[in-house]
Amino acid sequence: MLKKVFVQPVQPKADHRQKGFTLIELLAVFVILAILAGIAVPFIGGIIENSRLDATRSTAVNIYEASRLYLIGENMEFKNANVTVKDLIDKGYLSEPLKDGWGKVINTTDSKVKYNDKGQIKEVVIKSETGTFTFSSSATSDNKNGNTYKLFK
Repeated sequence: MLKKVFVQPVQPKADHRQKGFTLIELLAVFVILAILAGIAVPFIGGIIENSRLDATRSTAVNIYEASRLYLIGENMEFKNANVTVKDLIDKGYLSEPLKDGWGKVINTTDSKVKYNDKGQIKEVVIKSETGTFTFSSSATSDNKNGNTYKLFK
């Protein structure tokens, strides 16, 4: 005698979701990354710009120190002295090529150190393809609009 056997097919689970991410989830991640990039890029750009300015300031301090050695070594007066970078290179107090923080060669005839009537440092002027930078010992803060900066931080 044959019995009838009823075989019921296996039903899949009620959750038909497949593994992976939906398009909405991926778009949300991209939007968040774009917002973070929009915040980070200008911040990093400012850091790079400040680093270039600090490198130029360091060059200005080196030029200033070389001018002091030059004036002492050549037995010259500090009062109202104007020492060009060309003078410092010609006498061996600096070596060429001097570059600003952007990697541009400094104009040796127009870049100079100026002393006041008391023999104190007045300013260091650096000229290059990037622009003209004036570093002053009397500046109270960096004025980036006028390109006048503090010589010593």
